[in-house]
Amino acid sequence: MITGVGTKSYRPRSLDFNQRIRQQTSQQMSAGFIRALALMLTMVVIMLGAWSLFIHWQVASLGEKGRQLSVLLKAEEEKNISLRAIRAGMLSKRQVTKRAAERLHLVIPAKNQVHRF
Repeated sequence: MITGVGTKSYRPRSLDFNQRIRQQTSQQMSAGFIRALALMLTMVVIMLGAWSLFIHWQVASLGEKGRQLSVLLKAEEEKNISLRAIRAGMLSKRQVTKRAAERLHLVIPAKNQVHRF
């Protein structure tokens, strides 16, 4: 008898790629895996909600600070305008002579009062 003439070599039935994918997805997932997946998804949703609340709080607080600063800026602008008006009034020639006369008792000499040597 000659070896290998009347026999077939043994080959296990191999599944092609698509058949393996179908077989893997058709198997049931374990209950522990489903619980872990649900827990992870729940934690992600909670963390995203907390993050969005934090961002919302930050934006609201910055908006409030902006409003307070705008009120303060408006008050400072009004104060600046009034101070500029006072300064402009103090620097006029009439005000300077008036203040010099009041504080230092200085008077502008009359036209014929100054003599040249």
